[in-house]
Amino acid sequence: MLTTYYKGCALVIAAVLATAAMAGHVPSWGLVVAPKWLAIEVLAAVGCVLLITDRARLDVVDMVAGMMLAWAAASIAWTPDVAQYTHQMFHATALLILFILVRRVDQDFLITAMSWAAAAAIIVASVSDILRPDWRGGFGNDNLVSEMILVALPWAVWRVPWVIRSAVVIAAAYQLWDNPSHSEFVAFAGMVAFAICAWRRRVMTTDLLIIALGLSVVLLVVLWSSTELQTSLRFRWEFAQTTLRMWWAAPLIGQGFGGYLYQYPFFATAPFTEVVTPGTVVEAAHNEYLQLLSDLGLVGFGIVTIFAVMVLKRCVGIGPHCFSLAALATLALVSFPLQNPATAFMAVVGLGVMAPAFGRARRSALRRLVLPGLMAVTIAIVGYYGIKEAKAEQMHMIAENVKREVPKLAYQLERMALREYPFYNLRRIVLFPALMRWVRLDPKHGVPPKKFGEAMLVSTLASPRSNPVVLTTLEYAAMRGHLK
Repeated sequence: MLTTYYKGCALVIAAVLATAAMAGHVPSWGLVVAPKWLAIEVLAAVGCVLLITDRARLDVVDMVAGMMLAWAAASIAWTPDVAQYTHQMFHATALLILFILVRRVDQDFLITAMSWAAAAAIIVASVSDILRPDWRGGFGNDNLVSEMILVALPWAVWRVPWVIRSAVVIAAAYQLWDNPSHSEFVAFAGMVAFAICAWRRRVMTTDLLIIALGLSVVLLVVLWSSTELQTSLRFRWEFAQTTLRMWWAAPLIGQGFGGYLYQYPFFATAPFTEVVTPGTVVEAAHNEYLQLLSDLGLVGFGIVTIFAVMVLKRCVGIGPHCFSLAALATLALVSFPLQNPATAFMAVVGLGVMAPAFGRARRSALRRLVLPGLMAVTIAIVGYYGIKEAKAEQMHMIAENVKREVPKLAYQLERMALREYPFYNLRRIVLFPALMRWVRLDPKHGVPPKKFGEAMLVSTLASPRSNPVVLTTLEYAAMRGHLK
């Protein structure tokens, strides 16, 4: 079923999990998310080489997974933000190739290696949060740390000594309780639901969904006394309503891959609410299912559903990947784990372990044409865009640290970041506000009029109705005397 050639790959995959989960903040670089994606993209490039060398055969599961990416790629015809579409396609392509690779790795060794890597990730993230709270465990956000821990926990306690297991549980408990927003705890409901279904020997999608939803409601009622939780759920409810309106505007094909941030302000009930404050940019729906509907419509949602059913039918045993995926599936109701590289990585690994591939192929046209093409695309991502994204993120983080003390330098860094990697929408949105901050804080700025027009155009094309862009444009109009 599995070739000995791939057995060494399992350790590499486990090492990338540790990198993806822990290397979120390198003090000398000031990086948050980019290194995680870069690690995944590097592994995807290595995976392409291994798949071609070992004459791997693409089966029907691989094909359906490819159909998901193909439909997302086709949405370039109607997405409102082609740049952000390109940014997300880079990541989605790397995850697809990684999934194909994981399905062909020795499963037993992979589970063992992943257990050690996940344990290390949880302990290091928690220790990092204690030593440097401003790092937020290497993620820059308490919720993202909690999500990583919840999805990694089943892996981390599976095949490690009891001493390591005890340390993992203590570290996870500390980190989770330290996060005042407890909405991520619904992931526990998913794990308990799967345990109940497995005990009954009926690991069915319907059973799991019903039990998970019921337990999630009970858990949220118990935690309702938390003010932070109430606020968090109100935020998510407003996002959900707006996302449903976005989907209803294009129910079959959706708004297009990468178009969520651009379109959200057009469907919001008001420009400012309790949730969407003047400085807020809504980048995710905090519900992966609704955002999938909004982005890719019923067609894309149907392809993803077929893929999920096929993977579940190929599940031959109970393991940590089952509990991890159950946690992630319920977590996707209140968050965006597939957009966080650490949890997206664990999702792909879990799906690959759940549906292992069988056999090898003869030399065929499919192998000669399709897989080399995937390798070329992925190597291009790694060699060029992945590294440039990491560089741009470094510049942006430095700009964030100096934006009040040296606003001119912050603006220059944002421009450099945009030239380095022009796809990520948040980097484009902040350019004009960064310029106006420089003008506001430095009356003797001497900014040429041409720069105002260039920066305004870049930010407006990224998201013309987002609050930071609209308010900055009004500030500029007032400064120029156009609002008299």
